Amino acid sequence: MPAEPTVVDATVLRGFATADRLHHLAAALGGPAAVCRAVWDPDEEPGQCDQGRSELTRSLTIQQRRAQDERRSPQERAAAKRISQQLTTVQRLRDAGDLVVVDLDDDEEQLYARLVSTGQALTFRLAFPLAPSAAASVAVAATRAWRLASDDEDAHTALRGIAAQQQPVTTDELLATDPAGPGT
Repeated sequence: MPAEPTVVDATVLRGFATADRLHHLAAALGGPAAVCRAVWDPDEEPGQCDQGRSELTRSLTIQQRRAQDERRSPQERAAAKRISQQLTTVQRLRDAGDLVVVDLDDDEEQLYARLVSTGQALTFRLAFPLAPSAAASVAVAATRAWRLASDDEDAHTALRGIAAQQQPVTTDELLATDPAGPGT
C-alpha cells in the first residue's frame, strides 16, 4: 500500500472507467487502490442474484445490457460498451498489484452494520443509510485511518462524523492530480 493507503469505492472506479482512465488509478493514488468486497469481489460465484453481487459486478452487467439495448442510440450503446470494457480491466489491475481486495475485520463489520441501518442513519447525520459498498469503504477508512476516495457525499458526511480529521478525495480531484497528465 502507498504511504497514505486509500480505500476506493465504486463511484471512483466507475468515474475512472467513464473517463477511460482506470489504468491510471494507482498512479493517481500514489500506490495501489484498496477495495472492499462489497465494491468488487473477485471470488463471486457466477449466477449469483443481484443483491448478493458486488456493486462493480452489478454495474458491469448494467453496462453490458445497455450496450446491447436496441432502444438506445448508437452513441449510448457505444459509450456503454466502452465503460463495460473499462470495468472488466479491474482484474488486470489486481493482477498487476495496482488494486488489492480487503476484507472487513470485526470492528469494521460492526461499523458497517450501523452505516447500513435505517435506525442508525441519523447518528451519522444522514437522512438514509449508506449503500453497502459505500458503508464498507467508510468503515475501512474510519477504522484503519485510511484515505477514502469516493464521489458519494453521504459517505463523506458519514466519514467526517466518525473521523473528522479525515478528508475524502473525489474522482475529479484524483484525475486532476494524475501524474500521467489530464486526459491521457
